[in-house]
Amino acid sequence: MVVDEFFIPPSPEYNTEHHPHEIFIYGYDQHKKIFFIADFLQNRKYQYDSVSFRALHAAYSHVQEEDDYLESIFLYKRKVEARYDFDLVHVQNGLREYLDGTNCSNKFRMYIPPKEEGWIYGTNIYQKLKEYTESLTVNHGWGDVRLFHVLYDHKKAMSMRLEYMQQNKYVADSEMMHYMKISSEIEHQAVLIRSLILKFNVTGSHAMLERIIGKLDLIHKMERNYLEALYSSLTNNELKEIHR
Repeated sequence: MVVDEFFIPPSPEYNTEHHPHEIFIYGYDQHKKIFFIADFLQNRKYQYDSVSFRALHAAYSHVQEEDDYLESIFLYKRKVEARYDFDLVHVQNGLREYLDGTNCSNKFRMYIPPKEEGWIYGTNIYQKLKEYTESLTVNHGWGDVRLFHVLYDHKKAMSMRLEYMQQNKYVADSEMMHYMKISSEIEHQAVLIRSLILKFNVTGSHAMLERIIGKLDLIHKMERNYLEALYSSLTNNELKEIHR
């Protein structure tokens, strides 16, 4: 659901700025009259905290209709019996779209209009992150660590996907171990980038920004090279299965 963070005490915008933003509520305590929330809160770190019923009601009530971009409250419930079968073709398609920067929202146009203006897809994100980082040298602003935390999350998730594919023998062990080693290094570099933006926020040193830009170029090149090779490996394995 979208709330106005002006009314959320753990938020940096509390009592200072009206800012509509989605928030995740994962529980409540009826006796204490609080909701348990998760979001990028103090210092824009992803954290778990609580907020009173009254505060959340105010935060939700003050969101203007045009600012409620979710247009509803989404409820999630775990399905214990749910099952997902690994779809190798879907993985291949996703890799190709990511590498090419394809607008994947076009695939869902029967449900919602494609997201085009202002949206960035796939590896095009690196150029956008560089432009954002460069803008900090001019505007002397505060660096939004959330952008770089999400970058790290993506690299961490990719390492986990590779580990799953290695355990289930989707690619030869020798090849997959090579890809996993590169992915691990990219993940490490993403952690360093996140640390550098935090250091910039403390010191204001432009040297931190220059290092971020250099590391973005580095992991972009490393990632493109190994993902192209991984895509070829998966495609070749699929062809071998077809011809068996």
